[in-house]
Amino acid sequence: IEEDIEWMIQRFNDSRGLNQMAYGSTWLESHVKIKEAILDVESSVGNELQCNGVDLVVLGSSLGWQCFFGNLWMMDFGEEGTEEEKGGGRCVGYEILGSQVSTAQKVAEKFGLEDSITFVQEDARKADFSNAKLIWLNTYAWPQDLKDEILAKISSEAPANAMVLSYDPINSAEASTTDHNNNLFRLEAQVDIETTWDPQIKAHIYRVTK
Repeated sequence: IEEDIEWMIQRFNDSRGLNQMAYGSTWLESHVKIKEAILDVESSVGNELQCNGVDLVVLGSSLGWQCFFGNLWMMDFGEEGTEEEKGGGRCVGYEILGSQVSTAQKVAEKFGLEDSITFVQEDARKADFSNAKLIWLNTYAWPQDLKDEILAKISSEAPANAMVLSYDPINSAEASTTDHNNNLFRLEAQVDIETTWDPQIKAHIYRVTK
């Protein structure tokens, strides 16, 4: 898809006036490392996770990588049963560029995943975090004021013990200024990964505590 000139032109046209030209990918090997760290954190949280919602909410879902990979390994956190009984992980991806959303949705439909994966063309500030078990932030290149708005929304809406993955560290000052409901982002793990924009970057895994 990334080598399709027609898709590239559509993405470029979508991006004009939206300050959304940044583009990058996380390699499969890095996804595997992130998966292992997330499952380690999840096992320590266990049944304390207070929600019955979607497994994964992705902001800046692009072509849907995180949703597709997540569908393979995010099997209903904290619930009993075999993988066959539980089915694939459920994901909602929010992306502002229509060309990305339509392409990702076509891939989901091609592989029969439309019942468990949904892509929404929407501003990330309108995302629903109320039933999320893991929130994946592809916000590395976003303006700081927008990142602050997203953190504030997560801290007020996400369930207790929901996890947040960010390529940016959420420092204590940032957390306190965006924390309108006395919620905290507690750092649980850091993973050294490789991406197309940085061969040595850390993925930070937090927990929302209330």
